[in-house]
Amino acid sequence: MKQSKLFFGWYVAGVGTISLLFAYGVRAAFAIFFPYILEDLQMSRTLISGVVSLSLLVNFLLTPVAGFAVDKYGPKWLIVGGAFFCGTSLICMPLVSKLWHLYIIYGVTFAVGVNFMGMTVSNSMCVNWFIKKRATAIAITTAGSALGAAIFNPVSQKLIAAHGWKMAFAIIGVMMLAVVIPLALIFAKKRPEDVGLATDGDDPEEARKIAAMMAAAMKKEIQFTMAEVSKTPNFWFMALGWLIMASCGGFLLHIVAYCMEKGISAAEAAWALGYMALVGVASRFFWAPVNDRLNNRKVSVVSGLFIYSIGWIALLMIKKPAHLYIAATILGFGGAGVALMPALVGDQFGRLSMGKIYGFINLFGAIGGAIGPVVAGLVYDTTKSYNAAWIAGIIGSVIAAICFFMVGKSPYEVKKRSQDMQTP
Repeated sequence: MKQSKLFFGWYVAGVGTISLLFAYGVRAAFAIFFPYILEDLQMSRTLISGVVSLSLLVNFLLTPVAGFAVDKYGPKWLIVGGAFFCGTSLICMPLVSKLWHLYIIYGVTFAVGVNFMGMTVSNSMCVNWFIKKRATAIAITTAGSALGAAIFNPVSQKLIAAHGWKMAFAIIGVMMLAVVIPLALIFAKKRPEDVGLATDGDDPEEARKIAAMMAAAMKKEIQFTMAEVSKTPNFWFMALGWLIMASCGGFLLHIVAYCMEKGISAAEAAWALGYMALVGVASRFFWAPVNDRLNNRKVSVVSGLFIYSIGWIALLMIKKPAHLYIAATILGFGGAGVALMPALVGDQFGRLSMGKIYGFINLFGAIGGAIGPVVAGLVYDTTKSYNAAWIAGIIGSVIAAICFFMVGKSPYEVKKRSQDMQTP
């Protein structure tokens, strides 16, 4: 392939961005659809929330499958297949007349598609196409998930108002098929070497030298087994903190329904959720340099969680749209700090162990994310109010902050110093 002025890898990263924008943006927009589904199906909030919980669990369970498949077959057909599953399931939404239809179509089929279009595949593309600019590529790609929420929350509300919730899902499904599949077929290449290029757009010979230097450095890198990791208190503090944080985050599925009960329109709530996602994207440019400059990764996570707890307090006090935007600002800003948790995992256990350890911590996050929506629904069905759930969000965020605060000296640094002392 002839190299153009813009390195082809950025087109590949762009496919990842668009893929995440649709997959995670549409998933986040379920909060907009939630009150309309409740009204139509006349089911309890607990049962409708279970659809999202099932979707999150299916998505997590398939993550190893996506990881294996993208390494073996490349990203193109995974993204195409994922878009087909997602788009087709959304197009089938007008057929929903019973709760179990929703569980199959959204809870299972849509979740399969999201997994194949998700972070595992997009991050793999960035890792394969970039070395020197890898962090930038991943940052651009993963921003797609937040941008998707910012776009699809208000768009979904507009479509629901015009066509109803079932047809709104179907229209979005057609959009997904029309946009994602062609882009993936054209640009989702596995590696630069497959098309005669090198990573970062470098000269192929220079790229080979860099790869050789990195391979030599990696041989000296410290690695942890899961048996070693499981014996460290730091791992369990992070896992427990992430489980609690994800549970609290799951409560936000109910925020539109809550706002409507407070006299705030669904359209206003949708715009506020989109605004919260944009605040989260912008706030990363604050938290990331703070994180790096202080050389203490847990500062942003702990601070973010305490700020997040204030956001739940603000939710409790909502009486008009302006109050909702204040709460959205606080939650978006605090959540952006918490989102840098993977950097803390890397500091604790090093690069070579990052994937498997972060995967295990994400297992706790998936469990928490599945529990949260159902708990909030159960709270409302029992008390006819969300106040107890928001109070749980306050307490849970503080407990999660304490868990991350308890993360102590890095096992990686301890092991590295020990290794250096033994080296003559």
